[in-house]
Amino acid sequence: FDDDGALQYGFTEFHGDTYYSDPQTGVLVAGGTYVISKVAYLADSVGRLVKLQFGQDLANASALQKKIAAYAWAEPTTPLGWCAMWVHNVFENIGWNDIYGNACDLYNYYCTSSDPSQLQVGMIVAVSRHPLTSGGRIYGHIGIYVGNGVMLDSSGTVRTWYAGDWADTYSGWVPAKWGWYGGRSLA
Repeated sequence: FDDDGALQYGFTEFHGDTYYSDPQTGVLVAGGTYVISKVAYLADSVGRLVKLQFGQDLANASALQKKIAAYAWAEPTTPLGWCAMWVHNVFENIGWNDIYGNACDLYNYYCTSSDPSQLQVGMIVAVSRHPLTSGGRIYGHIGIYVGNGVMLDSSGTVRTWYAGDWADTYSGWVPAKWGWYGGRSLA
């Protein structure tokens, strides 16, 4: 509510803190991680927001990195179990259609770091296997880091994640790692 008692929607500053209320319902986000306007935030129990730092911010990315992030946001989903195809489809938009493999292959060939300070916009983020699905036990899972602490993946729908939550969720058997798709830097 503002000083006049009117319900505020979206981002609101109050006594030096930032809050966010859903524009349609007016419900204040609280107690968790949220991706709001393509940026990852942590909301405490009363809704105070803090921007989460995990990887490179989009503002510091190269033009090609920004292009891949835009393509990832726009790319439609692939069927459940076809996460690596979704990644391939994103990179095909810039003419990179000569890189093949499932998430396990891409993890083993191109993902070299699990240090958040090394995560850059446009990098693939993957695990070679995970215990959450039968396909994941064999082929792993993969997504693309789009900046501002956010990554996207396809699992029957394109999902938006705080990158740290994705890494924690899928690092059951092997650590999540990242690297450049096909070993080709976008920076």
